Amino acid sequence: MLSEANDFTMDLFSTEINRYLTCILDVIHEFSGNRPIVFTSFSPEVCMALAVKQQTYPILFLNESCTAKWPTHDVRAISVQTAIHFARGLGIDGVVMASDPFVMSPRLVKKVKDSGLICWSFGNMNDNPDNALVRLL
Repeated sequence: MLSEANDFTMDLFSTEINRYLTCILDVIHEFSGNRPIVFTSFSPEVCMALAVKQQTYPILFLNESCTAKWPTHDVRAISVQTAIHFARGLGIDGVVMASDPFVMSPRLVKKVKDSGLICWSFGNMNDNPDNALVRLL
């Protein structure tokens, strides 16, 4: 996200999202066949644009929920709750969160699912099979 460019001392530049996504969608429509496709992005703007441009494939909002080394500057990505609110408000199909909050508080999985959203996770805590066996209370 552009708001994070200063944290990494990167040049500020952007790609025009609409053109970028149109190119991606054209390739997918031409070559995907009957493969299952899921779009994911850490960028709320990319998720929003995809929700407007296509309704064929699920869109999941990636989010680190304050577990990143550098804090996010985007309010839509600061917590599980804000990610749920953002996804539901725009008709995005689900959220993909860092696994840490889900392992520490398994009830968060139920909260996401009860909101009608797909719930996936990523991160090192997914590598421990015991974490997958945590029961929802």
